[in-house]
Amino acid sequence: EELAKTKDSLAVAQAELEELRPLASCAAELEELRAACAKREEARAAEVDLLKRDIAVLEAKGAQLEVMQEAINTLRRENQRLELDTVQLAALRRENRAMEPELKDAKDTVKLDSEEKTPAATAASATVEE
Repeated sequence: EELAKTKDSLAVAQAELEELRPLASCAAELEELRAACAKREEARAAEVDLLKRDIAVLEAKGAQLEVMQEAINTLRRENQRLELDTVQLAALRRENRAMEPELKDAKDTVKLDSEEKTPAATAASATVEE
């Protein structure tokens, strides 16, 4: 009788074990999935780090571009000022060329006046010496 009970208990235990075997394989599959998820998470973390570095590089380049844009704007303003100076210089040169004949006439007049005064001064000094 005891042997029969033991056999029955063993049969029940084996039946329960057979029911649990799929669960054991599921547990192994679950562990594999957990390991795969952990690897994916590490890969994603590495990707996030790379993206953060890329963002930092892009932000630094953006700051450099802003500085360069400001330099370009400064150069454009300077160029406009120089263009204005060039226009003003051209106008002054035109005025100068227009005044050249008058200046030449004035120089000739001064030269003639000094030539006329020079012989008189020479004569005056000769008179003083006698």
